[in-house]
Amino acid sequence: MVSGIDFLRAKRKLSFEQTRLSHSLKIFSLVLLVLYCLVIGAAFSYRFYLGQESQRISQAINIKKQKIEQLQKIESLQFLLKTRVSQLSELFAQPRIDYVQILSYLEEISPASVVLTDISLSEKGKVSLTGMADNAVVLGDFLEKLTAKEVTANPFTEIVLSSTGRETDGTYNFSLSLETNDQS
Repeated sequence: MVSGIDFLRAKRKLSFEQTRLSHSLKIFSLVLLVLYCLVIGAAFSYRFYLGQESQRISQAINIKKQKIEQLQKIESLQFLLKTRVSQLSELFAQPRIDYVQILSYLEEISPASVVLTDISLSEKGKVSLTGMADNAVVLGDFLEKLTAKEVTANPFTEIVLSSTGRETDGTYNFSLSLETNDQS
């Protein structure tokens, strides 16, 4: 007998159960591979979706921050404006002295022979006058007109003759301190 290699020898046939088990194992492996691919694909898709949503939310947050900054600027400007308006309203609410009325009254009662050389007006309603009169009679008439209470246009509440003096040429120098409560 000759011994040799038999290349045509068939494989052993598997039993039905072994074939079924092998076939089930192949199908289970394919299903498991498909499920794994689906899970990986879903995870990748979800990650991609989260990245896009994160960018969209970041853009929305930046837009909201810019709006908040603009509103803060507007609010600070409104606060500044409100502060300045309140300061102006306080300023306008303070009593005012009508300097035009005071000067007009002094011009009206001053005779031609009385010359006012210096007039000082203060914010608190005090007026200082310095002037010259031709003689004592003219100075007396000017002081009487100035102290007349019956004149409704008289804005002065207190009149003090600070000083008088006679010059060598006969003229009189005088200084007056006046106080007014005319605050309109």
